[in-house]
Amino acid sequence: MKGSNIPLNGFQNQPAGLTGALNGLPRQGVELTGVNQAIELRLDPSFAMENWISEAQPDIVLIELHWYIHTHGAREAARLAKQATKGVPVLLGGLTASSFPEEILRTWPDVDMVLAGEAELPLAELGSQLLQKGLEPDLIPNLWRRQGKKIVGPRERWVASSLAELDHVDMSWLQHVEEFERSDFRYRNRWLLVGRGCPKSCFFCGGSKPGLASVWGRNCVTVRSPSEVARDVVRLARSGVEAVHLTHDLLSLGKEYWEPFFGRVARIGISVGLGNESWGPLPDEEFLDAWVSTFDVSKSYIALSPTSAWSGLRSFASRGKEDECLLETLEKLARRRFPLHIFFLLNIPGETAITVQKTIDMAWAVMNSYPPELLRLETQAARIDPSSPAALGMTKKFRFVPPSLTDYLAVSSGGSVPSLIWPEEKDSIGKRYRRQDAIGTPFCITIDHQSLEDDTVTGGLSPYRSHFNPGPHAPAYSYPSRNRPLARTNP
Repeated sequence: MKGSNIPLNGFQNQPAGLTGALNGLPRQGVELTGVNQAIELRLDPSFAMENWISEAQPDIVLIELHWYIHTHGAREAARLAKQATKGVPVLLGGLTASSFPEEILRTWPDVDMVLAGEAELPLAELGSQLLQKGLEPDLIPNLWRRQGKKIVGPRERWVASSLAELDHVDMSWLQHVEEFERSDFRYRNRWLLVGRGCPKSCFFCGGSKPGLASVWGRNCVTVRSPSEVARDVVRLARSGVEAVHLTHDLLSLGKEYWEPFFGRVARIGISVGLGNESWGPLPDEEFLDAWVSTFDVSKSYIALSPTSAWSGLRSFASRGKEDECLLETLEKLARRRFPLHIFFLLNIPGETAITVQKTIDMAWAVMNSYPPELLRLETQAARIDPSSPAALGMTKKFRFVPPSLTDYLAVSSGGSVPSLIWPEEKDSIGKRYRRQDAIGTPFCITIDHQSLEDDTVTGGLSPYRSHFNPGPHAPAYSYPSRNRPLARTNP
């Protein structure tokens, strides 16, 4: 396979809801063809997006900008689309696009429209207009566009009340779909939409309940029926997919959901793996036994996110006390030979050397108690997603400097990750500096009333010390200065 050594690093991922939204177009008679650039470059490093678009001769180009790591790629794809088609309309959609529709239209000249919100009905209206050979953007819900020199928002915001009667399985319109299905695991796998919306309010997550309410107008979780999801699992298995990963946690949906789901799949009797990410509740014996009797455990996984060993930090990331029973749960999973993905989080507001050490101790306990061939343990730094509670200023205890579209563009181009910044309300400046030194923060600045007068800040460089064993040391930040310019960013 040409180019198979090129790492994908998540750039090949597509939102699970994209399949059902796009499949409404072929039903109307609209010819649809799609390409995943990351997959194509892995198969053939000489792949050129502009050549592919030129050969396709589209009437409109749809570009997905869901996760912020795709920001640079989406802007480049729009530029190449305009270059290859000489003026065919370019439309962006997805969570990140929905967070910055006006800024995209103001600063990205190659993008003509932004679909800010849910897409099923807007794309159906778009397909109808394309068949009639006349595009009337004013009639399409959730659509931002240019009108002369002005940027015009949608007349109507639309949110799906049902996800039934959509085809969430067929991806025959995607070039090299089987290679796409193998991109994350050693076997063919696919994410399957269970519902839309989230009951959690994790401060960093763009798909959280307050984030979706603000950006998409979604104020509830809409879930497909267990029988519909089971039917689609069977369809995928019969098409050759070996593992299906669910977008919503079966445990959070409750026994009244997972029991008929397992039962329907078990009655049909197929061999397929299942992926489930727990959002809080830990699996009990009854749930695990039903899973083992229904699905191929060797191609399954269950993901747990303890986040931190410190309960106060877990609650800030919408994780509950269930994690205190983690080791008991691991024993149940190991006994049944479940592949386990487990995630911890660093850079949580309020984190200290003590809380980090407790989390490390918990991670070591997991590694020492679980079969290593079945374990995937990851520690990630908290990053602020577009439309997350932190980015929208919705957090109560801490305030953040929200990243802009320019920040996400820099990250997706290989730059630095947007940082979390929060003011503390208590203690002296010296104590705050010492606390930052204790957790290994290499550099801190203080912005105060004088900063507003002369654009300077007080800053200090700390000797780098380990997060995990700070030990005794000299006072931190012993040489603050007043000669550091304050970088300003225009709103």
